[in-house]
Amino acid sequence: MRLQLADHLARGYSFCVLQFCRIAIALLIVAVLAACTTVALPPQVTVAEVEPSGKAAKGPDCNLPVLRTTPLTDYREVAIIEGLGNRFVEEKDVLPLVVAKGCETGADALVIRDSRAQTSENMTGYYINAIAIVYGKKHPTVEQRTR
Repeated sequence: MRLQLADHLARGYSFCVLQFCRIAIALLIVAVLAACTTVALPPQVTVAEVEPSGKAAKGPDCNLPVLRTTPLTDYREVAIIEGLGNRFVEEKDVLPLVVAKGCETGADALVIRDSRAQTSENMTGYYINAIAIVYGKKHPTVEQRTR
């Protein structure tokens, strides 16, 4: 009888160890798969108004020209637009959102000042710095009117 009891306990112990190993392996596989996945946050766009554009906002799908250099005609800078995407995106992913924000300002065009992938202490990802412009002469300031 005593031999049967010892044999029964030995099988129970090996069953617990086997079940523990199966659970540990399953958890390890789940942890490895979770570490391999990436969470891609959508690009973030911020707008800082420099001066009112004097024009109505356009829809986000407007056909806003994107310039790489400043135009030769007179223009006014009405907003600074910055877009930042995660490290897995490119310009083609961030630029449409920057253009949509430019449309909201009522701008006539966007001038891209900086467009690059970067890794730094504060920002990692694809960065676009653009200026929303309106064609025409600059409005006179208060100081110019009093002279």
